Amino acid sequence: MNLTKIEKIFLAVFVLGVAAFLVVEFVPFDNNNKRPVEESAKVEEQKVANVDEIVNPEEATEPAEEKTVEGDKTVVDANAADEAIIKSYYDKLVSQDLEGAYKMKYDTKKVTFAQFKAWYSNVIFADVTDIVKKGDGSYQFTVYLREKNKVEEKYLVSANVKNGLLDTFSTEKTWDNYTPEFYTEVVGGVRKLHIKKGTDDKILMTIDENNKNGGYVFDSYKISDNNKYLMYTIFGDGWGYRAVHIYDIDNSREVVLLYAPQDYAFTPDYKYFYECTGMGESSGEFNVYAVPSFNKIYSGGDQIVECKGYNKDMNAYSLVLDWNKQIPRTYYFKDNLMK
Repeated sequence: MNLTKIEKIFLAVFVLGVAAFLVVEFVPFDNNNKRPVEESAKVEEQKVANVDEIVNPEEATEPAEEKTVEGDKTVVDANAADEAIIKSYYDKLVSQDLEGAYKMKYDTKKVTFAQFKAWYSNVIFADVTDIVKKGDGSYQFTVYLREKNKVEEKYLVSANVKNGLLDTFSTEKTWDNYTPEFYTEVVGGVRKLHIKKGTDDKILMTIDENNKNGGYVFDSYKISDNNKYLMYTIFGDGWGYRAVHIYDIDNSREVVLLYAPQDYAFTPDYKYFYECTGMGESSGEFNVYAVPSFNKIYSGGDQIVECKGYNKDMNAYSLVLDWNKQIPRTYYFKDNLMK
């Protein structure tokens, strides 16, 4: 087809117009500079946006609060956040970031960092389990802890989480994962009483029994049903001396020393420990201690002549006063009252 010169000019103008329209519709322009936007620039903008999402890189390593969505609202799971703080604290002990762990404590005025470091500088393992919420910000949990060259020990811990910090107000070493073993050995007339748990072996008592004309002699021992207390007896010369030592195994300390008791034991719930001594015409003793503090909460000595014993059904102890009148009396543990 032969086109005239004018027709060719019109055709060229039409083609250029179509091309210009396609460029405007499909190529992105920078509105400020009126030029196409490079694809690489769009990629860089996306990278910057991703970086801006992290406000503080250090904060990204801290335990994050778990969130759930209810409708249009985002709800923070405070319990999960508190549990993360608890576990983070013990993780720092294991990694020996003691300064970081110390900073997580709520009240550091009671313990200096030097003391804190001395307590935890040998921790090599800590496992936190069974976290139970007891109240608003209050938790109870179990910690299995091991130090260098020592056996693993079990602790029952109670703590509050306040403003992201840990406030521990109770720690009880239970040692439930080990059953205590006791044995005595005599070397050169010196007797030693041992307690052994796992590979941990301690000497609780040493008595020189070489003096046959006097001194002290080890008699016997028994263990409480809950494996937490050891009761051992020492005989001595003069006036029929007999002493019973009550030893707290978990806390490695003697809690009560009894002299010639007629009857002594823990109540079945292990909330109380009692002793009774009937002294005939003389005044005896009846004492009650709160467990585990072993603070004496009751003391009576009005001519006790007979210790009748503990009554489980009544949670009470019966005794007799006055040699002549034989007055029966009953102590009720729940009320801390003698009737």
